[in-house]
Amino acid sequence: MRNFGTSLLLSALMAVGVACDAEDDSFFPGDPQLGSGGPLGKEDSAGIASVPVRDYPDTQAWVVRNQWEDKGTAAAKAAGVAWGANSGLTWDEKYARWIESLPTSAGSADVTPAVAQTIQITTPWGRTLDGPRIDCADLALLLRASFAAWYQLPFYVAMYDNSRWAYLGHFGGRVSNGAWSRVPAFPKYDDVSGTPLADGADWPSDGDLRKAKLLGDGRDDQPHFELGRHTGLYLDELHLNKRAAWVIYYIMLYGGSLHLSDSRNTYNLQPMAMREGDFMVWRHDSTSGHTSLVTQVDDVEGGQKRVQSAYGNIPLKQPEWRDNDQTRSDFIQPGTGDSAHSKWNPGLKRFRVAKNKNGSWVNTWMAADEASWINDTDKPKMEARLEEISTMLGKPDPDKQRALLLLEIAAKRTHLQTAPSSCRARQHREDFFKKLYKLEAENGGKTKEQVDKDHRRLEDYVFAQLDYQQAKTCCWNDTNATMFATIMDYNEKAQAAATAAGTCVEPTVFKARDGDYAIFRNHNSTGWKDWKAGEACPQSGTKDDNEVTHEWTPWCTLQAPQGNPPPGGGSPAHNSCEGRCGGASLDNSCYCDDMCDSQGDCCADKTTYC
Repeated sequence: MRNFGTSLLLSALMAVGVACDAEDDSFFPGDPQLGSGGPLGKEDSAGIASVPVRDYPDTQAWVVRNQWEDKGTAAAKAAGVAWGANSGLTWDEKYARWIESLPTSAGSADVTPAVAQTIQITTPWGRTLDGPRIDCADLALLLRASFAAWYQLPFYVAMYDNSRWAYLGHFGGRVSNGAWSRVPAFPKYDDVSGTPLADGADWPSDGDLRKAKLLGDGRDDQPHFELGRHTGLYLDELHLNKRAAWVIYYIMLYGGSLHLSDSRNTYNLQPMAMREGDFMVWRHDSTSGHTSLVTQVDDVEGGQKRVQSAYGNIPLKQPEWRDNDQTRSDFIQPGTGDSAHSKWNPGLKRFRVAKNKNGSWVNTWMAADEASWINDTDKPKMEARLEEISTMLGKPDPDKQRALLLLEIAAKRTHLQTAPSSCRARQHREDFFKKLYKLEAENGGKTKEQVDKDHRRLEDYVFAQLDYQQAKTCCWNDTNATMFATIMDYNEKAQAAATAAGTCVEPTVFKARDGDYAIFRNHNSTGWKDWKAGEACPQSGTKDDNEVTHEWTPWCTLQAPQGNPPPGGGSPAHNSCEGRCGGASLDNSCYCDDMCDSQGDCCADKTTYC
């Protein structure tokens, strides 16, 4: 067990928060990610057939020599990367043991600034590699597929390609009637995994694989290896079987959180059965999601558990290690199975195992796990997991939980500073504020207004949460930091003018008005971009974006001293302040251009009324 505790929290305060959503697809021009299927229900207990069990010399990536439930074969009895000889473990249990054993490192500063710990990946050849820059779902897919390839286990991922199901795995890329045309014939690549490496020998490499990118413009560079090198280089360093490496490349290219929530590939897991290698999937709608891998599970007194996790992100980064309190905060967020999102089949998941059923490969479960699954049409049981996980992971320290929530809020603000149209970041920021309201009410009795007075910023109001389905701004994926600066400059100048006049104005929200954004573009057109849809956008014809009903305290209420109306509102006289605050006094009150304390002296922070 690794316990980084408070030191991890403090060193991670500037880390980027959860963001592996489809709305960030500006990072994936022409993103080829394929579709997934709907719930299967109880009927899938026997599994759904993929392709017949046989050799596929035209497409095959590795030969299956072991089965996930093997314990007594010679291969199963041998020592491995994270277990000794005669371990008595199934291969599925060995996978969990391997994930548990993964060491950590400080990560590369040029890749993940301020991230305290990232994972390292150990291999059967004694190599240990720092985790790659990777997105959230790809981390889980990379580890599971790599383990299956190293130990010659059956593995595949089902994906929906237009009007047909396609399968990528040990048999290569297949559809029901032959090879899948989206991927190459993998046997053309080398497999030298069966040839022992001589001491001091160079690692065999595939030149084309080392050049392979998942993203353009350097966005999947792996600079902790070599500047200008990409995801393909990492796979080449991880695998002697270059056929397997290429299959995994295409799994990462076409796959994502949608496929990890698809019951053809995974199943819903009861929380008390959680172990290393399982993962949490968030689903916000039919297209977007996030995935976090469970890396450590330890039983503690009272039937509770301490759980740690790791996830990659978009923009790509090395996996970020999350301690128990961070993991708890992550795992009970909206989108992990609450009633508003359960129809998208999110929540705690485990990979299915591929088995030979009546002559076909079927993704099903281990016999020992049959009591731990949840029918993916049993919405009440799925939704109940949120409370179960909250209880199972224990009540966090309020001070630490507050710090975590403020960290997440800061991360969403940081995201908006480079992508001001991001509706997901706005939504998540407000989700975290709702948790903060609840935390402060239960641990100190603070009101929402008091919380907002302590923690709200002008930019929260400028980038107010919009109704995703009724706001064309939400489809706009190429806004940038220059536009953020223009939007904030407009609002800051408006606030300064109002303060000088002794009044208060509510911030001007960045959203479409009469189908346009002229109010900001006219303020400063330098670097301004015209609106364009960066994703499917049925709301593109919206003239005036709708805001959601906000739970926050109105901006101008926060600007007034507690118990008094805002400036210009006819406040009662405070004669003790007349003639002070730099010689200015408004409405015989103490609302002054320069804030002052009760003696009429300017406060250092310029924000406190007397």
